[in-house]
Parts: sequence; structure tokens; C-alpha cells
Amino acid sequence: MIDCDIAIAGGGAAGHAAAIAAARATEGRRRVLLLERSERVGRKLLATGGGTCNLTNLHVSVDRFHGAEPAFTAPVLTTWPAAAVMAFFDEIGIPCLAEPDGRVYPCGAQASAVQDALRLEAQRRGVVTMCGFDVGAVRVRDPILLEDTPLYAQRPFELTASDGRLVRSSQLIVATGGPAAPQLGGCDAGHRL
Repeated sequence: MIDCDIAIAGGGAAGHAAAIAAARATEGRRRVLLLERSERVGRKLLATGGGTCNLTNLHVSVDRFHGAEPAFTAPVLTTWPAAAVMAFFDEIGIPCLAEPDGRVYPCGAQASAVQDALRLEAQRRGVVTMCGFDVGAVRVRDPILLEDTPLYAQRPFELTASDGRLVRSSQLIVATGGPAAPQLGGCDAGHRL
């Protein structure tokens, strides 16, 4: 059994960004654990934009999303507009370039550089990465039973891997991505969780 303060299920771009944000927010005072189902992180990231890694779009807005509830994206787009995404990547050593149509790419047009920068920044911030941890189930223990313990130490989330390993965490971020590109590891496991 492994205990941590913040567990992130998913070692892709979103999982790494979440891990970096968590480590920054806690200034290294909390143990951040990044759990990846595959044997290596960021496989789908390497294929984005045909290997050039389309990072965002200057024209991103709620009205460009489809589905039953496109307004669901509004809080994220308000907090993380294209300028904030570009600033984040610039901070970790990936300057960005916007094309005339609004698509934003790393200046070097290399998805591998983006993956390396995310991985190295997470590592520099003290994030521990555990590959080969396929989260099969999440159980939430009743925090009322732990009233005398501070919230950060309660570890109410129990993540069980398909091989039986267990991680207990105070907070959980699910950043597992979706089922696109199954040949690169995409699946609906996060949706099932």
C-alpha cells in the first residue's frame, strides 16, 4: 500500500499538467503521485498534431464545442484561455507559435519535446510517477469516520490496481483521457471509473 496526498490517474498531458499544478500549489509540502496504466507516460501525446503537438487554439470558445452540454467547458475555458496555456508551456521551456488560423504549436513543432518538458517539470517539482498502475477501482471511505484527522491526512480515496496494488490518497484527480487511439493506449477506463 502506498499513501500520498494527491493522486492523479492518467499520465498524459492533462495528468502531467494537473500534477505540476498540484505540486506548485502545495509548494512541495504534499506528496503528489502520478499513476499511468501503460508502461510509459504520454504515448498519445506523441501522436498529437501528427507529431507536432497542437497545444491549443487562439479561437477556443464554448460555442465551438458540441454535445449535450457544451457550456460544461466554460469554467475551464475561463480559467485556462489560450494565453494561459501558452504561458504555462513557456514557463516549462516550450515557447509557442500561433499559426494564422489560430492553432498553437510548440516553436520546435515536436510533440516529444512537449512530453519531455512535462515529464521533467513534474519530476523537478517532486512528483512521483508510477507506470503500470491500471486503476481498476476507486473507493471513497467515509470521511466522517476520520473527523479528528486533518483533511490532508485522511486519505479517503483508495485506488486499487488491476493487479491488487493499493494507493490511498487525500485527493484524487482523474485525467485518464478518452477512448480515441486505442493503439496508443486510449480506452474508456476513466469513464467507467
